Amino acid sequence: MTKIKKYNVADTIYDNFDYSKSLEFIKTQAKDRKKILDVNCRNGKLLTLLEKEGFDVMGITPSRKHAMLAEKQAGLLVKRKSILKFKTKEKFDVITSLYSACNRYKNYIGIDLALNRMNKCLSDDGIIILELMKTPKKTTSIQNESSTSTIKRKKEKVKVVNTYKLDNKEFKFKNKYKIFDIEKIERIAKKNGLKVDGVFRDYYVKIPDEYGDNIQIVLSKNKEETTKEAKKRKRQFVTKKGKVKTLSRKVYFATMIFMACSGVFVGTLIGDFYNSNFANASSFDYTKEQIETAIAKDNYSAINTSEAPSKYNATLVYMFCENNITNYNVQLKETGALQVMGVNQTIGNLTTIAPSKRTKVAASISSLISTATKTVYDVENNKVFQYSGTPKNLDMNDPEVIKEGQEFLTNWSDPKELSVEDYQKEWGVIPAWISPYVICSETVFEASTFKKETKDGVDLFSATLTLKTKYNSPSSDENRLMAYARYVKQISAMSGVTVTDVESCKITFTIDSTYKLRHVDIEETYNVRYGVIPVTCPSKLSQEYNYF
Repeated sequence: MTKIKKYNVADTIYDNFDYSKSLEFIKTQAKDRKKILDVNCRNGKLLTLLEKEGFDVMGITPSRKHAMLAEKQAGLLVKRKSILKFKTKEKFDVITSLYSACNRYKNYIGIDLALNRMNKCLSDDGIIILELMKTPKKTTSIQNESSTSTIKRKKEKVKVVNTYKLDNKEFKFKNKYKIFDIEKIERIAKKNGLKVDGVFRDYYVKIPDEYGDNIQIVLSKNKEETTKEAKKRKRQFVTKKGKVKTLSRKVYFATMIFMACSGVFVGTLIGDFYNSNFANASSFDYTKEQIETAIAKDNYSAINTSEAPSKYNATLVYMFCENNITNYNVQLKETGALQVMGVNQTIGNLTTIAPSKRTKVAASISSLISTATKTVYDVENNKVFQYSGTPKNLDMNDPEVIKEGQEFLTNWSDPKELSVEDYQKEWGVIPAWISPYVICSETVFEASTFKKETKDGVDLFSATLTLKTKYNSPSSDENRLMAYARYVKQISAMSGVTVTDVESCKITFTIDSTYKLRHVDIEETYNVRYGVIPVTCPSKLSQEYNYF
């Protein structure tokens, strides 16, 4: 015995409907119109009857089973779509939405959207036929031989439970409906460029018959609408309770401008977030192992210090000097300035380097922001301690500043302990390095030849390194390490802006004949975002090395 499924029972009910009244009503209203679109066409039974009457029919339904059944049994063109999502270039002479399909919408906004979509599919002389249900105001129970119906109405909502008996089995169908006011429907139709041609009652008595009268509304395009009315209609909107409201021109255009500006603002923020967190990540975010691997490719350790620096490539010489700086006791004094939004930011850094300990005090002062940090790197224990405070002065000529750097700040914060790996994630490089950049052949775009000069009886050698940026190196250079990674993060932290990229960067360094760094000048131009505003900022930094 074949098992009866619930949707088979529903199809049986639909097939046994008396479609005669609705069929005659459509034929009367359609007149010479032949192309019909039936919205929520169920299993296509009505479309089959219309096709026999000579109509060119098409149906849409959100039900996959009904769409397949209509195409399989009747060979009809039925698309599985809701009218709210239905798009087509075809124009229809008649669009029908019968048997309380519109009452399934939860509020008047659904009616508004449905009529808007129907109007776009309607030919110039076409009509729309809607059916809306009416029910008793009190709970009603109706019973006959094959079915039982219970109708519960609460304010504007109706719950209907139909119980059908088939082969000694009961099948329940539960439906919820929203009761709409006919006058509000008329106003919503007008808001969508439609006019009411007629309102009819009870062309078809709903199952069960005792539900009460149903309302049929026939709509057509409002050809008498003036240009002024059409413009006003575009500023109208429908509330959930069915009120049609119109924005004033000032409010309307102010809203449009606000939405446009909001779109630009949000788009810029998203672009900025993407750029700073994703687009640059592959270029800026690297590990200690990646750095060491890149540097290992350059055999700078083969440099013989008994020979003149001018014999070697300037990039290799700088790498040699930088990585051998920890063999000495050095105090590095840095001074410079950067511009953010046209405001000068003065920078002062003091770094003390010893084989077992490195200490760096970095301060930045301007009218916008003044801040400073102290970093102590315990080499033996592989720990980093960070302090924060407020700069007092940046007078590098003050002996106390040169001695300890204590006059940079007052009231240091409690130290924050970090591992070398955590420090690298925050600042972009390991704390052992004195340069704010990663220097190797993969990060240097161009290196000049050495220039020699004698000063106070000491031979000095100078060269310039031009670092790679996305402006002077190909984007397909996947192996490059963006040389300014640490400084990008440092500027962001110290100035409160987001650095997105560096346009240019040059490092001019001076060493003596024993390969000791004596002086370094860094010139660069980088781009930042201050909020959503893109700003190009120039920066200069000078480093002076004192050995003791």
